[in-house]
Amino acid sequence: MNLIEEFNEYRSHINDNILADDNTVIKRIFKLITKAHPEKSVDIKSEEMIGFACSIEDAMTA
Repeated sequence: MNLIEEFNEYRSHINDNILADDNTVIKRIFKLITKAHPEKSVDIKSEEMIGFACSIEDAMTA
């Protein structure tokens, strides 16, 4: 398994755990993200890079 596949599997697992918590606020955030980026509006690679950049920025300012 390559690094990207490993990351995607981990991310999917973590997302499932987060959504299983049945937290209304978190579910609304996930739905908002899904609606903000409808399929094919941004290519997958660009969308992943945007998310990655936001995660890095968040980690650096936390």
